[in-house]
Amino acid sequence: MTGLDELEPVLQQSPMFGEIGLDFRNVHDATLYDSQERVLEFFLSAAKEQDKIVNVHTSGAEMEVLELLERYDIRRAIIHWYSGPAEPLKRMILRGYLFTFGGELLSSGFIQSIARVVPTSQVLTETDNPGGSQWIFGEPAMPDLVRPVLQALAIVRGLDEADMGARVRENMLRVVGDDGRLMRLSRMLRSDQA
Repeated sequence: MTGLDELEPVLQQSPMFGEIGLDFRNVHDATLYDSQERVLEFFLSAAKEQDKIVNVHTSGAEMEVLELLERYDIRRAIIHWYSGPAEPLKRMILRGYLFTFGGELLSSGFIQSIARVVPTSQVLTETDNPGGSQWIFGEPAMPDLVRPVLQALAIVRGLDEADMGARVRENMLRVVGDDGRLMRLSRMLRSDQA
């Protein structure tokens, strides 16, 4: 296995880091948790030093991830498919993190309740990887899944679809900011508005 220090040149070239994080829900062997945390800390340290956005997986380790994000004073974080308890969620919201919602929003009352709590100014959409939603729909997720997710978000938030789409775009533009490493993305998002 490659040592983490061997990744440093590649990290410099990457415009953001993700999906990184901890998974204590699907990884049942607790002896692996320390290794997961060391890898996450490596990426968070680099993200802090390089002022990069992180896209973070928190499954079953929400409080542990939050404490690491706070320790490394990460300001630009996207929390991937949050499905954890209320307390870490509240603290993540207060820190201004963004939260992605994907296919599970279409079928889970619990995920819908999270989408109601997260301020609209902190909401993003996602499809996850092609296999991520397979357990929900029985088939791989494709990019066109974003449309029904956006429609569901609009319903949950009491907005029309166009307004919800504009807010999601604004949220992504805000997190990207004027980061020169992400100017191509920024230009694409802005040209989509025209």
